[in-house]
Amino acid sequence: MAVAGERPGHPAGPEPGPGPGRGEEPFSPSVLGTREHWDAAYERELQTFQDIGDAGEIWFGEESMVRIIRWLEKQKVPLDSSVLDIGTGNGVLLIELAKSGYMNLTGIDYSPSAIQLSEKVREKEGMSNIKLKVEDFLAPSAELSGFEICIDKGTFDAISLNPDNAVGKRKQYVRSLCSALKPEGFFLITSCNWTKEELLNEFREGKQLNRTTCQFMVVQGCNEEMLIANVPREDRFCHTLEDEDFSLVRLGRCIYPGGTLLVLYHQIHFTHPIALKSG
Repeated sequence: MAVAGERPGHPAGPEPGPGPGRGEEPFSPSVLGTREHWDAAYERELQTFQDIGDAGEIWFGEESMVRIIRWLEKQKVPLDSSVLDIGTGNGVLLIELAKSGYMNLTGIDYSPSAIQLSEKVREKEGMSNIKLKVEDFLAPSAELSGFEICIDKGTFDAISLNPDNAVGKRKQYVRSLCSALKPEGFFLITSCNWTKEELLNEFREGKQLNRTTCQFMVVQGCNEEMLIANVPREDRFCHTLEDEDFSLVRLGRCIYPGGTLLVLYHQIHFTHPIALKSG
């Protein structure tokens, strides 16, 4: 979608805005939430790549990609699973996924210059199997569906800073996600502007769309452990998570203070929202 998952010039992300949970005011609008900003940014990055072969900065740093890949490996996600990178930017995350053996990779971005850059990076790395497309995640095509893994590394943050109806755009993002993500697929989101609780509240609204909701698994920022909820299969349609539902999984160090990697499990036809207890 839109704003790049890999954003040039801001490896650690923008300073968190006041945001929900940080005060009464909503996020302050920012140029980081506009298409014009990212078009111009990626035009510069594309020129830099053509001049010196530098693909640009990695949003949240290389460690953020390591954490995502390590999580996928720990969950034994099949290498042929369909993966969508929402706001792929320079496409470096997809390159790293391909190097780790993942074979069915798609990246979208609403910035044509971002896709041009990611195509150049793909060509340089010899990863011709990666699919790249100019597409706005907030106005997705009918073909953008059925993905087993959806990944967002900064795009939802940028949408939240859009000066034009950011609240409506966030709600559309959830609708687009419910359409793009296959039932029982996973959504991985890395954020620096939202707390864990705020993200849970935002995406829990998805339960009202097509009668779906999500089971949430959370990676706390700057923590080497990951809490995964184990919900008894027979109770999954109405289950409040308790302490005994959780198990600890070792995870790599979080490089960005305050960053959160949130993993959502998309399950169709839950009848009640699931309450999550963090450990």
